Parts: sequence; C-alpha cells; structure tokens
Amino acid sequence: WRVTRDGEIAASNPDAALTELVTIALRAGGLGVDVETTGFPVGHVHYRLKTVQLGDEHVAFVFDVRDPDPNTRAVIAGLLAAAPRLWAHSATADLVPLVHDGYAGESVWDRMYDTVIPAKLADPQSTGADPGLKQLAGAVLGESAVSPQADAARAALFRARRWRTNTDPDTPPERSGWCQVDPADPVMVRYAASDVLDTVALARRLPQVPSAVYDRERAVQRITARVTHRGLRIDGDRVRALLTKYGADRDDALARVRASGVDNPASSRQLAERLTALGVELPRTKPTARHPYGQPSVT
Repeated sequence: WRVTRDGEIAASNPDAALTELVTIALRAGGLGVDVETTGFPVGHVHYRLKTVQLGDEHVAFVFDVRDPDPNTRAVIAGLLAAAPRLWAHSATADLVPLVHDGYAGESVWDRMYDTVIPAKLADPQSTGADPGLKQLAGAVLGESAVSPQADAARAALFRARRWRTNTDPDTPPERSGWCQVDPADPVMVRYAASDVLDTVALARRLPQVPSAVYDRERAVQRITARVTHRGLRIDGDRVRALLTKYGADRDDALARVRASGVDNPASSRQLAERLTALGVELPRTKPTARHPYGQPSVT
C-alpha cells in the first residue's frame, strides 16, 4: 500500500514501489524504515514479521510480508542495501526482525541513524521528556504529527476487539492485538505508515548532533544490539544441574517452613501472624482509619 501524509491509501505493487522509493531515497538522502510483527520477540514460537514500511516524511509504502513473493523480498532487500542512509526510531526493534528474516545483514547498522539518539541528547524542553516516537512526534512536530492520531485509532480498534496492547511473552496469542489484527485493515495500514512518516520528519527537525558524538553513539548502539540479534549464550548442562540442586533445596526449605506453621511463605499476613506468635517484635505499618495502630510488617 502507498500511504501519504494526509492518510490517503492506494493499492500498489512491488515494482511501482521500487521505482518511487528509489526516487525518494535519492531526493531524501535515505529511507525511513519500520516493521510490524505479531508483538512477540524474535525466537518466540508466535513471532512473525507482518509488514515492512519504507519511505520518507511525505510517502510511505507498507509491504505485507506474511507470505512474501520473491519479488517483494528482493525489492525490500535491495532498497535496504542501496539506501545511502536509513532512519528508524529505536532501531533495534526494526533491524533485528529484518536481519532475522533475511532482508538485511547486520552491516545494515553502518547506515542506520536512529532518531532516538538526538532525541535523548537534546534539551527535553524542546523535545519533551518522553523519547517514545508518538510522544516525541507530538512535542516536536506539533499538529503536523501523524503517528499520535494513528496510534489512537489503533488503540480504539484493539479495545473494540478486546485485544491487549501491552503484552508479554506469556500472553496468549488470541489476546494480543498485534498478533490478531489484520495488517490489511486501513487503520493498521495508516498506523504502520505513520511511524516512517514521522520518523523521517523528526530526522529533519530534531537538533543536530555533532557528527563525532552521533558516530560514537551509533557505534555503541550497534555493539549493544548484538545480544538481541544473537541471544545470550548459556551453558545448558550447568543450568539444568543448578535447577536440580536449588530446586531440591527450595522444596526442602518449603517443607520446613510449612512444618513451622506457615503454609505460604509469600504471604505477609501468614508470616506476620506466625512470627508474632513466636514472640518476634515486628515493626508496624503506618496507621490507617481501618488499622489505627498499623499492622505488623515483615518487609
């Protein structure tokens, strides 16, 4: 889909997108990039890349990559490889899926200029205290920002379907709006495009950072992103041995605590009652109308 800053959506195809995005990259000196996933992290059983967005502050293309044809994959990969500069906001969240799914290699970081860096280095009075894209766009771009409104429409869609916005790895996929929503829904097409449109606009408007400082921060960002790309190496045999040992110790401790009269050691009330019965003088919580003398505290 081709999406303009005023929210107009038009159907497109990979070849037409390639032609216009090459022109955009030459005119803008680079491309904004963003992705939408199922909301689960790379490596999770329910992780899936759903859309890839490329463009500038005027036009963004939203590619549906749930089942990409070879031409779509080649167009996205070619544009990511050829763009002289790339802009994203909190770029790790976008580049890790693109690398994982084979659209780019980790060398893509060489051309990434994350707008969160100048946002965090700038005077908060000029950019707002929250470096999140929607809040930052509202503070810096004012009424011309498109991502806050797009996010509000997305949130309303999730509420109407009773889907969650804030999820974690244990959230059932049927409860996650990111997992369930159809990326072809016009609300989601505009939402996906808006991140690119505002990110590139922010790249133009944010205070300029001295190149030496920006390059230093970009180098550190690439280093710290490695753990997200590659995971954290662990010794599985050692972990299993420790779980066996400390699991047995935990079970033994729980049996002894229960034998002493506390069924649930995570219960502050049970602990306080038993310790008081044993003669321990506990500090007390602040008085309240319901408990004018406070209550025994095991904090």
